[in-house]
Amino acid sequence: MLNFYSLYSGSTGNSLLLQSNNTNVLIDSGVSAKKIVDALEDVNVPITEIDAILVTHEHSDHVQSLGTISKKYNIPVYANSKTWDAMKIQKDKIDSSNIKHFKTNEIFEIKDLSIHSFSIPHDAADPCRI
Repeated sequence: MLNFYSLYSGSTGNSLLLQSNNTNVLIDSGVSAKKIVDALEDVNVPITEIDAILVTHEHSDHVQSLGTISKKYNIPVYANSKTWDAMKIQKDKIDSSNIKHFKTNEIFEIKDLSIHSFSIPHDAADPCRI
């Protein structure tokens, strides 16, 4: 079973939760860490149960709290190489063991989820949808 929650969506910030029976993945973290923690609690998912964060692109309304959340809660972050290169400030906050790469248009796995990212047109380094 899959559950999908829109925690925040809009020009002021974006964050989604994808949940399977065994995995919780945050897609983007474009609002403050506190707002994300509170929104997750509203859907009964403690931040400590997040298995990974996926990044669709480097704009601040998608990565505002990325480094803070990953560092504070020791959460792996997945992004494609060009996106990693374009978000140096956030990347510098993340422990190197939590920096994970995926290739756009290829399938990768996080626990029991198979994830297929694909390219989209947008004014970013290498934007994708998950």
